[in-house]
Amino acid sequence: MTTKEYVNSIQKVVSENKIIICSDIHFEEISQNICYLKGKLEILDKSNLFFVEFVVINTKPFLEKYKYHWQDEDNNQLARWDNVKHHQHIPTFPHHYHDKTDKPFPSEPMTLEKILLKIEKKVALNL
Repeated sequence: MTTKEYVNSIQKVVSENKIIICSDIHFEEISQNICYLKGKLEILDKSNLFFVEFVVINTKPFLEKYKYHWQDEDNNQLARWDNVKHHQHIPTFPHHYHDKTDKPFPSEPMTLEKILLKIEKKVALNL
């Protein structure tokens, strides 16, 4: 897989997702196997998901760095997932999740597709 193939796969996930009403994704190819993605996804319930990914591709994509920040229409944090290397006490270090109070919790390594599934479930409950 190349970085262009990776970004195409992300755009496919976004375009096929029923809760996304608008997307703005920027792609920077650093080399054939390294890229940077930054985006904003507007969700059906008027919330927004902001994300950044620094991706290294060998045989498959590896998210060297990521952050997915979900906020409501008033810009209040609903959740954030990242792998910034702080919170060393978390058993899943460096992967963790922050709730709306910004308290960190363990989290599996995340991808945009996994985040969108979590948001879909929460949005469906509130519609």
